[in-house]
Amino acid sequence: MTRVQFKHYHHHHHHPD
Repeated sequence: MTRVQFKHYHHHHHHPD
């Protein structure tokens, strides 16, 4: 997984802490 995909993933999938 590239950094762009990783960033994109986190942008749309926020994990409840």
